[in-house]
Amino acid sequence: MTRRRMDSAREKLKRANLHLGSLSRVVRRFAAHDPYRIGFRVIREDDKRYATAFVDVWNPLPASIPLIAGDICNNLRLALDHLLRQCWLDAGPGFAGPGFDKRVSFPIVNPPNSSTPRSVRRSAACRARSGH
Repeated sequence: MTRRRMDSAREKLKRANLHLGSLSRVVRRFAAHDPYRIGFRVIREDDKRYATAFVDVWNPLPASIPLIAGDICNNLRLALDHLLRQCWLDAGPGFAGPGFDKRVSFPIVNPPNSSTPRSVRRSAACRARSGH
């Protein structure tokens, strides 16, 4: 079978979609047991009354929910990496300069020696320049 362009990106999207289905089932199962109960109380102070709502019962999320959500995010990020890699391959060898190390990825990680992602720093700088 011949591989088509973008197959690897499509496969990562399919995998993310499978995880999304799993997440949906786990969340529905968790929610079916009424994991949270809201309580109501009236507080009286002098001649005033205040109605308050509070969480009376709270059950923690199953450990699988954040793990599955992480798998979804990771597969979506990898789909972007695969898409960019294919775009680079399609552009041909003349696209990049001689110093290019042939590593292509979607830049969503913190650069070295920084605690703020580059995209956040850029958007903050754009807001500062525009006065917002």
